[in-house]
Amino acid sequence: MVALKCELSPVVFAELYQQLLSSGRDLRESVELRLADLGYDLEDLQSWAELYRANWQAQLPYLNADTAGDFACSEEHAIVASWLLAGLRNHSDSSALSYALDTAVQQHTLGTTGLEGTPRPLSLLPVIRGWTLGAVAPTSVPNLPMVLARQPDDEAIAAAYQGLIEHVLHLDVAAEHPWPELMGSAIYVRAGGLAGALRPPPPPPPNHGLSWSIEKLMGESQRQISSSILSRLRSNWNGWVERRNVLTHVRLDEGMGSATFSAATALVRTWDDVETTLLAITHFVCQEVSMELFEPPLPAAVAKDPWRRYLKRELEDAWWMSA
Repeated sequence: MVALKCELSPVVFAELYQQLLSSGRDLRESVELRLADLGYDLEDLQSWAELYRANWQAQLPYLNADTAGDFACSEEHAIVASWLLAGLRNHSDSSALSYALDTAVQQHTLGTTGLEGTPRPLSLLPVIRGWTLGAVAPTSVPNLPMVLARQPDDEAIAAAYQGLIEHVLHLDVAAEHPWPELMGSAIYVRAGGLAGALRPPPPPPPNHGLSWSIEKLMGESQRQISSSILSRLRSNWNGWVERRNVLTHVRLDEGMGSATFSAATALVRTWDDVETTLLAITHFVCQEVSMELFEPPLPAAVAKDPWRRYLKRELEDAWWMSA
């Protein structure tokens, strides 16, 4: 399976930057400080938004659900936007901005001939989690799985997360009948592996295992996730490690808990059973990416003035801009 790329429509960036320019003073000041690191200011961001909007408007006569991906911006645009958003990671959670962005983009597609009445393609399905930009891979459920604009620095974690996305895309999430249990068990196994890799537990004494990793990640999530989602995730983790262990080992050693294999497999057979686990591990990976982007050094796609070097030119030189 070819890895999905976070190649988003120019209207996504037009609306994202306009939302940031229209945000409250504290958020706008943080955006301004982030832009200053690249030698830009809020007026420049306004001009970026205008050029993205012009590119979007110029492509409208040629746009439909099948061709939308051909008119999307290269991944580098999304990486720059993700870097900018990472500077806001200490400003509560990003769900309100994500919702506003998605709603604005949806309004554009509803009024676009060729896109009305069809499912939105990946390039028009933006999402922001943990102040990390991405796109929703089209499935029959909203918001998951999430294709990241920028991958985690750790190549193994990036590959493991990509594998999780591929697995979810092969699931029939709207199935009327339960899945074979191994399809859901695989999500538990990979989610646990990712949590342990993101925050490896310290060496013994006992009780420093996967539960420690999850608690550590949950503690770090409190500022990046809304209280309602945080409460939902905490409820999901109750007994989760024990279920994951019996799914992996089939039988638990004495003292490891009382969960049985049959009871655990009964809880991984539908989308509703595994959705919160997938949501949680997606948040954990996203907050890891935003943390990495928050700190220097600049990623290659952001260093050396990418706007002047090629992003602006890519937008201006697109064939539909002069058609």
